[in-house]
Amino acid sequence: SKAHVVARYPKASGAILVDNLNIINVDIILNSTVSGEALALVIEFKLYINAYLEERITSPMRSLANIIAFNDKFSDLVVTNLNKLSEDGLVKLMKENKLDALVTPSADIAPILAIGDFRELTLHRIQYEKGCHLVSILED
Repeated sequence: SKAHVVARYPKASGAILVDNLNIINVDIILNSTVSGEALALVIEFKLYINAYLEERITSPMRSLANIIAFNDKFSDLVVTNLNKLSEDGLVKLMKENKLDALVTPSADIAPILAIGDFRELTLHRIQYEKGCHLVSILED
């Protein structure tokens, strides 16, 4: 596809309108993986996060490597905490109310399901006709 660039300036200021300019290789430019933008962002992130963390005098985390090492060292605590959140949250709710399924009007519950490693059915409304919702079911 071609991108059309339109620059508009008031003619009163003496500007010239240039219309329908085509950017060569716009498909490549707009694809962050093919253009290299995604890789550049990763590299820049690492450089900038390390520079930022070095300046944080009061923080024990002075580099991205420190953060990764910390996460590796304490990953079991994260899993334990997530399991407890799930057991005290959705699992408890389901057991107390003797529920087999949970239906919600939006995807806002996705993080809760992810923490507990629950299966999810996503219902997508296709059309609304004479008071009846037709849905397609996608199993995640």
